[in-house]
Amino acid sequence: MFGVRFFKLKPPPEVDFLLRLVGTTDLLLLADMFAEARDQFGDLRLMDAVNARMQELIARTAKGSRA
Repeated sequence: MFGVRFFKLKPPPEVDFLLRLVGTTDLLLLADMFAEARDQFGDLRLMDAVNARMQELIARTAKGSRA
């Protein structure tokens, strides 16, 4: 019964934000998402998550260019 009720609730906007973050591979879009995390949410953890995703993509790109 709990599971049925759980899916009827709308997730917090932070959850939607994090789902978008995981699926994003565009650095310019990530820069916009960083500003969104700062301005809309004011949450340092979300800004850290965006920063970590940016660093991950930059490292992956740098690693691929060395090969």
